[in-house]
Amino acid sequence: MKLDWKRLLHEPIEKSIRRGSLIKLKDDSWCDEVVIFMICEWIGDNDFPISIVRISGSKGGINPFRLIPATSLHPGRGITVGWLIENWNDWIWMESDVSTAMICHGPISSDLF
Repeated sequence: MKLDWKRLLHEPIEKSIRRGSLIKLKDDSWCDEVVIFMICEWIGDNDFPISIVRISGSKGGINPFRLIPATSLHPGRGITVGWLIENWNDWIWMESDVSTAMICHGPISSDLF
C-alpha cells in the first residue's frame, strides 16, 4: 500500500480537502527540494480553525503553520480544491507554483508509514 498522490490542478474544484490531507510540492526557495504539508484542524480557535503545517524538508517545523480563516471554510470544516488553488500565493506557498502541487486526500492511514 502507498500514498495516492494526485495532481492538485486535476482535482474537481468543489472537492473538500479534509484534515489529515497531505500536499506535496517543489520548494523553489530552498535547494529545490520536495516538501510535504499537512492540513490540520486548529482546535480552540473559531476564527482560524484550519492550519497548514510543513512536515518535511530542511525547513520542516521551522514555520509551523499557516492559519486559514473560518470565512474560507467549506461546510464540514474543510477547504476546497478551488479555494486552495485560488488562494495559493496568499495563504499556501508563494515560493512554489501551484502547478507542481500534488495532493493525497486524508485522513492518512498509519499503515502507510
